[in-house]
Amino acid sequence: MLLGSVDLVLAEPHFPMGGWATRAITADWVQAVLARPDDGPAPAAPKHPDDVIRIVRTSGTTGLPKRFPLLRRMSEARKGRYLWLYRGWPAETRALVTFSLSVGLTYTTAMTALRWGQTLVVARDLAMAELPALIQRHRIGRLALLPVQLKQVLDHLPPGWTKPDQLEVSSYGAPVAEVLRRAALGSLASLITEIYASNEFGIVSVTRQPDSGGFGMICPDVEVEIVDGQDRPVPDGTIGHIRARSESAFRGYLGDPTLSRRMLRQGWFYSGDVGVLDGRRLQLVGRSDDQVNLGGVKHPLTRLEAVVQSSGGAEVKDVGIIPIANAAGIAEIHVGVVTDGSNDRAVLDRIIAALRVMVPGDYHLVRLPQIPRNEMGKIDRALLKQALLEPDGFVPKPESGSKHMM
Repeated sequence: MLLGSVDLVLAEPHFPMGGWATRAITADWVQAVLARPDDGPAPAAPKHPDDVIRIVRTSGTTGLPKRFPLLRRMSEARKGRYLWLYRGWPAETRALVTFSLSVGLTYTTAMTALRWGQTLVVARDLAMAELPALIQRHRIGRLALLPVQLKQVLDHLPPGWTKPDQLEVSSYGAPVAEVLRRAALGSLASLITEIYASNEFGIVSVTRQPDSGGFGMICPDVEVEIVDGQDRPVPDGTIGHIRARSESAFRGYLGDPTLSRRMLRQGWFYSGDVGVLDGRRLQLVGRSDDQVNLGGVKHPLTRLEAVVQSSGGAEVKDVGIIPIANAAGIAEIHVGVVTDGSNDRAVLDRIIAALRVMVPGDYHLVRLPQIPRNEMGKIDRALLKQALLEPDGFVPKPESGSKHMM
C-alpha cells in the first residue's frame, strides 16, 4: 500500500517489481548518471511554511497504520524543541544513533547533535547485551531507550561495570517506573529525561527531576489542557483527557477525514492520553483505553504495572496487565509477568500483596516467557490477552534489539 501511493521507487536490482514505477539502481545506471555533464546545482525552490517535506507513517496514537504530511512549519517547531531540550550539553558529548529508528527521530537527533557540535556514533542491528560495551568504547553521553529497553540494558551490565561519568538516557513511549529510574541512576545514567511526545504532535512535555512526582515541564511553545468527557476544561489536579495545540501539530491523516476529525477538534490535538495538570507541569497517567474500572474507580494499568515492577524487584524482567471479564461480566485483573525464575513463588507472593494494598481483590498471575509488544515497544494488549488465556500456545518473538533506540 505504501509503495503504491508514491510516484517512483528507487531500489536495488533484487527488489520485487510491483504496480509502481521502479528504477533499478544498477552499476550501469550509476555510471550513466555520473557520466552526464555537470550543470551545477539546481536552483533552490522557494521555501514556504506550508511546504510538505515528508510523509510520516505512524501507528502509535491510533493503533492502525496511518500517514500524514509533515509541513515545514511543523518540522521547524519540532526541531526548535530538540534544540531547547539539549541546549546545555557540551560539544564533546557523543550521541549514539541507529538508523533503524524512525526517520523523524533519527533526523532530529542528528540535527541537534550537529547543531551543538557533538559527535554522532552510528550503530545498526544492536542487541541490548552489546550496548554497555558500546557505551564504554565510544564514551557515549546521550542515548534514547524505551523503558523496556532500559530494563534490558540494566540486566545486561557486565561484572565490574563502571558507571559512566556523564550519560543522559532519554526515554520515550511510556513513563519510567520509579524503581527503574532509581536502578538506572544508580548504575548507568546521571540523568534520565522522560519525553512525552507523539508522531502527530512532536514533544509535549519533558520530565527530568527525579523528585517531580511524575510531573514534567510543558514545552514553551505548547499549550495543554485537561478536559472531561464533554471537552470541558477541568481544574488543576483533576485527571482527564489531554489535549494540546501548537504550530507543530499535524493537520490530519491522509485519506481518513473521520479519524482526523476525532483527533483534531477546535484547533486542539487529542492524544488519547489521560493526565493531570499543575500549572505548566503535566503528569501523564496513561492511555484512555488502558484503564480498568474496579468498584467504580478507574485505575491506570500502567500504575498497576509499576507496582508489580517495584514489588517484584530485580527478579521481574517485564510485566503486562489487562482486565478480562469473567462469566458474570465483571472485570478481573490478569497479570503476565516475566521473571528470572530464581525464586518465583516468593516473587509472586510479594506482587499479589502489593497489588492488594493498592486495589483489594483477586488477581490472576501467569508466568510468560515474554510480554508481547508492538514495534514501538508498547504492550500489545490484544496479544497479551491471548497469551494470558492460552499461555501454553504463546510463542514469543525473537528479541528485536535496538530497533527504536538512538
